[in-house]
Amino acid sequence: MMNGEFHGIIGAKGYRPTKTYQMKQRNGETKKTPFMRFTMFCEDTTQRMVADENGVMRRPKKQVQVILPENERGEKLFEYLEPGRRVYVKGRVTNNPVVSNGNLYVNEKCYMGDLTFMDSPRDKQIERALRDMTEAKAISEDEAASFLILMKEFYAGRTAERDAPRIVIDDTKPKPTETTSDPDQLDF
Repeated sequence: MMNGEFHGIIGAKGYRPTKTYQMKQRNGETKKTPFMRFTMFCEDTTQRMVADENGVMRRPKKQVQVILPENERGEKLFEYLEPGRRVYVKGRVTNNPVVSNGNLYVNEKCYMGDLTFMDSPRDKQIERALRDMTEAKAISEDEAASFLILMKEFYAGRTAERDAPRIVIDDTKPKPTETTSDPDQLDF
């Protein structure tokens, strides 16, 4: 393993931050343990810059899966993770190459040591923007207050699985055992 540093954006859709509770052996005991992770998209600094469709020189993007520590700190950070947030992550890096559809993917994983948010949560950004618009006399204080209420209701309503900024899965429940209908099969 080697140390690495990444600066990028937390992914959305199939890449939302995810917490999966699993039963794991810890200190000789079986405990319900969270496995918290997210995928971020960042520039691949090992690649040369190439021109995009507009002629702007850019580095290719890569995906890095970040694994959070399974402690209180990781749990607290998980609550602030959401798609679109800019983050800077330092940690131990591993590569697990995977071949899919004839392509070789590095499958880079970073076991987080330190995480810094490079932006504010969306609700704080909205509050600042409304304050600036009110000070600039673009909107009234009443309009700003009603808009803020609407936005808080909108974010509070994002509890549906497809809209939630984070996914939580409980994988600790016992799996149903398969039963066979073959009467000649031995039943142990």
